[in-house]
Amino acid sequence: MSNSDLSDNDYRSRRRGNNNVPGSSSRFNLEVRAPTAADLNPVDPNQITSPSSQSFSSSDLSSPSAIAPINRFSSNHGRYSPYGASAYSSRSVASAITSSSAPVGIRSYASGPAHAPSLISSLATGRIDSLKTKQSSGGTRSLVSSSNPYGVKEVVQYLTAADVMSDDEVSGPDKTSEFEMRYTSVECDADHFAANYSLRTMENGRNIKVFIVVTMYNEDTDELKRTLKGIIRNIETFIEELGEDAWKEICMCIVADGRHKADKGSLDYLEELRIYDANQMHAALDKSQTIRMHLFESTLLIPSENMSGPAQPLQTIFALKERNGGKLDSHHWFFNAFSAQIQPTYCFMFDVGTKPEHSAILKLYDAMEADQEIGGCCGEITTRVTASINPWIAAQQFEYKIATILEKSMESVFGFISVLPGAFSAYRYAAIVGEPLNQYFKQINTDIVQISPFKGNMYLAEDRILCFEVLAEKNCKWTLKYVKDAKAATDVPESLTDLIKQRRRWLNGSLFAMIYAIGNFRKFANNSAHSRMRKSFISMQFWFHSINIILQWFLLANFYLMFEFAVSANQMEGNMEVKVFRALFLILTLVQCVAGLGNRPDELPMIYFFCAVGYGVFFFYVLAINVRLLFRTQDYSQYPDQASADAKRTEVLYAQVASLCGLAVYFSAGLLHGQLFAICISIIQYFFMLPMFLIGFPIYSFCNIHDISWGTKGLENNDMAEGATRKQKEIHAQVLAKRKTDLESVDARFRTFRSNMVIGWLASNALFIEIISKLGDIHEKYIYGSYIVFFALNMFKFFFCTIFVIQETMKSCVSKKKEHRKGKRTTNEKKVDVAAVQEPMAIPPIHPDTSEVIPSKAEVDISCP
Repeated sequence: MSNSDLSDNDYRSRRRGNNNVPGSSSRFNLEVRAPTAADLNPVDPNQITSPSSQSFSSSDLSSPSAIAPINRFSSNHGRYSPYGASAYSSRSVASAITSSSAPVGIRSYASGPAHAPSLISSLATGRIDSLKTKQSSGGTRSLVSSSNPYGVKEVVQYLTAADVMSDDEVSGPDKTSEFEMRYTSVECDADHFAANYSLRTMENGRNIKVFIVVTMYNEDTDELKRTLKGIIRNIETFIEELGEDAWKEICMCIVADGRHKADKGSLDYLEELRIYDANQMHAALDKSQTIRMHLFESTLLIPSENMSGPAQPLQTIFALKERNGGKLDSHHWFFNAFSAQIQPTYCFMFDVGTKPEHSAILKLYDAMEADQEIGGCCGEITTRVTASINPWIAAQQFEYKIATILEKSMESVFGFISVLPGAFSAYRYAAIVGEPLNQYFKQINTDIVQISPFKGNMYLAEDRILCFEVLAEKNCKWTLKYVKDAKAATDVPESLTDLIKQRRRWLNGSLFAMIYAIGNFRKFANNSAHSRMRKSFISMQFWFHSINIILQWFLLANFYLMFEFAVSANQMEGNMEVKVFRALFLILTLVQCVAGLGNRPDELPMIYFFCAVGYGVFFFYVLAINVRLLFRTQDYSQYPDQASADAKRTEVLYAQVASLCGLAVYFSAGLLHGQLFAICISIIQYFFMLPMFLIGFPIYSFCNIHDISWGTKGLENNDMAEGATRKQKEIHAQVLAKRKTDLESVDARFRTFRSNMVIGWLASNALFIEIISKLGDIHEKYIYGSYIVFFALNMFKFFFCTIFVIQETMKSCVSKKKEHRKGKRTTNEKKVDVAAVQEPMAIPPIHPDTSEVIPSKAEVDISCP
């Protein structure tokens, strides 16, 4: 049955792999075999349909039965090797693959699943391997089914993917093997990998400039697909900009954190892409119990997004760790094992779930190419859901936007970004190799018994440590930059409990990492080769961060004082509502402390929900009475003289202007960066959640400061191999017992640190409240002063944010002007070259029929469009 015989419904059903469509087979079960002597006979040229003599539309490709690959072959010392697959006919692929004389060595059987991606990859590259499908019972199904992640059009593109390879590229055993998946069982640690194993990119003599790492844990298939799709489309942009051979300088590495932790659906998807093979892995595990990593290397052929261009190769490494070791351990393998051998120019870091927008990677690449002093850079991370009624998501969207457009742009002007997010960032490999990476991996290389609670929490934000070490590297002057137009969307926690767990690690890590950076400022000032001007600017930035740390420490006390002083200034002491809100704040804070000390958020979801709502209501009430205080009608007649009245009037005016302008900074920065809409639709939700961000999350973080996620490190999967002797098992049990005792001792030490930290934090805030309250009648002055400080900090960020936008605008204008001049110069050169070959004509030629002057070739504009 041809496509023309199918109705619209039948057509759609066949596209979906519906088994009930009349005349459609439900499964092609394919076996790829080695070619025989008959297969190597030259193909009759008359059987090859030329692309120029045949046309077909997308409807002709609606099913596999409408597709038949026609490959050209050459014999090279008896070895089968195609050098192109450029033509298709409308004959049935079924007859082509079941024919006994099929040149590609494929047979069709009545049972067994069809591994479409594997077959397609083999056809596209001319590689014939001995992969055989498993026998199974049960009918037949269309070749393009739900198990095929690409769809019909993408299957066609895979079949034509060999066109991107030249004759030289597909000739020779080394070149052909590039498209075969290679499995290696790694039995050493990351630091000794380069000395014991060789990656295929090195064997092929490739000079990798762009090395991309994607860290994977237990994310589902959709998250993995989203990330890979974004990266692949970015690589397309690379090839469009840098030429068709740019793929040879790009390699992607996926590092999965633990075989047992990985999502089964994600592994199945990777197996469909043919960059993972569970059978080879299990066969290796049957032979060895000391495998640390399963390494799969392959070169994929990626269809173009609009299906109009040729497929592009992508060198891929999939590293599946046998045991779970954390994200930092995944980076340890990437940098100390793979990058140490490949020596890339740039390293790009992604997490599964983060999808870079079109050309985001190229923009980071261009930024580092343009400025050789940039040691690392990042773009803007946005929430994947941009408009949500979920207050937790909306609040995070506002926070992400403000952190980017105000803070990162400000820090970029100074040259030091306090954190380049591991979910989307890039480093120059020369800037991080050596001491920066040694400090970055210090947590891994140091036994937990020797780690202090301060450093243990500091290394929860190891990416901040890496940024500081790059800045302070001896005899270097690396800077860190924010690239405005490079964007990536990521999934954020959708529930409050997940958000609390995420922020615990962020808050504890960032606090101690910033204290470490400030305390080691002299290391930067004495060791780095930055200019005095740069060092003075960065010292200003460090003072700004120091003030922020102090303010964050006393936020609990400041919230309460703002409430009490506003009540006192408004003469509302006896009101019942005041007593209710005072009790509400104290009860919420007490509940947060008790819950944080004794339970995990998942165990008390409703408690945290009511705390978040209660804090939001309390904060809006405090805002209301503060607005009433600021903008009420003032009675200046009570002051003894005109000077006192004028001083009070000026004080109130400053506070009013500061409060309004401090709030307007958010909208102004959003307008300046073209993000005003995103700010407007999420600012209310953010302010409602603000006390939870500033009080609730820090309470839980401090109450769990002893938890650095190392509790089971060294105890996972410590069973002895089956063949171990009794003596070996006894020794192993003794080692485990000692390790457990050491970890219990460490846990007790960290819990003691936690208790001291919580007591010190609560006591210092209580003492601050007591001291400020005893200073006399300063209620209104304190409130006015708080608004002025809020305004000053926001204006500091906004000022440098504006400078950043001006700098980027000027750079963009200069770049466009250079491109315009270059294009104009190229056009003029072309015109001159054409004119130079023309003979001089004294009299212009006249057309004999129309009597019109025929313009000379030199006068014709042949510039590129």
